[in-house]
Amino acid sequence: MHMKLSTFITGINVMAEVDVPGHAASWGVGYPDLWPSPSCKEPLDVSKKFTFDVLSGILTDMRKIFPFELFHLGGDEVDTECWSNTTQVKKWLRSHNMTGDDAYQYFVLMAQKIALAKNWSPVNWLGPGVCPKAVAKGFRCIFSNQGVWYLDHLDTPWDAVYTAEPLEGIQKASEQKLVLGGEVCMWGETADTSDVQQTIWPRAAAAAERLWSQRDYTSGNANITALPRLQYFRCLLNRRGVPAAPVTNLIARTAPRKNSEGFRVFNDLKDGGYFPDRVLYTTVIKGLSEMGLIGEARKLWFEMIKKGLQPNEYTFNVLMHRYSKTGDLVEARKIFEDMHDRGYAETAVSYSTLISGLRTDEVLSLFKEMYHKGIVCDLVTYNSLINGLCKKGELVKATKLLNELLAQGLEPSVFSFNPLIKGLCEVGDT
Repeated sequence: MHMKLSTFITGINVMAEVDVPGHAASWGVGYPDLWPSPSCKEPLDVSKKFTFDVLSGILTDMRKIFPFELFHLGGDEVDTECWSNTTQVKKWLRSHNMTGDDAYQYFVLMAQKIALAKNWSPVNWLGPGVCPKAVAKGFRCIFSNQGVWYLDHLDTPWDAVYTAEPLEGIQKASEQKLVLGGEVCMWGETADTSDVQQTIWPRAAAAAERLWSQRDYTSGNANITALPRLQYFRCLLNRRGVPAAPVTNLIARTAPRKNSEGFRVFNDLKDGGYFPDRVLYTTVIKGLSEMGLIGEARKLWFEMIKKGLQPNEYTFNVLMHRYSKTGDLVEARKIFEDMHDRGYAETAVSYSTLISGLRTDEVLSLFKEMYHKGIVCDLVTYNSLINGLCKKGELVKATKLLNELLAQGLEPSVFSFNPLIKGLCEVGDT
């Protein structure tokens, strides 16, 4: 309701998307009959009337929320092998004299029919170069260039986003009018709350100016005409608390070239039929985490588990460390608890990893938890505690911890002494 009111006030139309028949495996959690089988969960079962009844019900509910004329039905990335290998669907295909591709087309058309009945104009994904063909036949088109307008492609510079041409290959003015606009895409599986804003901004703004401005305003040398505006807008976002990434410094937004190449090789190995082991998965997860691509790292984490490879303590600590460093302590704690639930012992290393991103009061609370569980602190834990206590001005407690560290037989480091020295100097106790 809040979104509906906000968009009404600001004059924004929201085109919602329900992607069918693929990308809908989650539907079967509530309605298992929507799956072709428990072991083959997408695309949705094309052979059952129930599937289309559920889709119709969902669109009926969504129509009350989204009054805009256009509604996106997805329809992309559908692998029909599941239908061909499931007994009851295969039987249905034979009885209707359909191939998997025929059934795919049937499903898309049925979904469009349902949307049309609810006074929506359906929108579907199609491949590259489709706009010129669509408008030539009188259809409307929304341009979305996968090469440069997918924002999770982190190595795409702002000027490539800015100079992408939605009307490429469309010469007739009557056909150009059928291109409604464009869409830059940010996919949830490649980001999380720690990096989604800086992945979207400021490059989305570059596309926005390109789409909302007259051609003569966006022509010419973009580095002279548009770059100053984009840099100012990025600073404005930062001042308003939006963590927009640097405009021109790709290294600050994306991975170092060496690690990017390693990730590409990893994917090439998988595409070639190589089955990575736990060590390789963990290595790549660590690399992605260090590159700041925590969304991609978590995606590999789930892929690894799905393939029957259980993460070890090191894998847990890699993800936990990154979440702690980015301040996402909720996710860090979830990883910590998941590690415990899977039977791994809570150790000083895992606690120290979790501690690395905590506030002082949280560190002290976790220290008490370790004490009650009989877990002996390591040097990193002690140093974190000493630093936190010194920041709070509790130098006596910090000194006691230093003595405890020594009594445990641990060798103190400069990080053990520096906070105490600084704190004592500030209070004039030399």
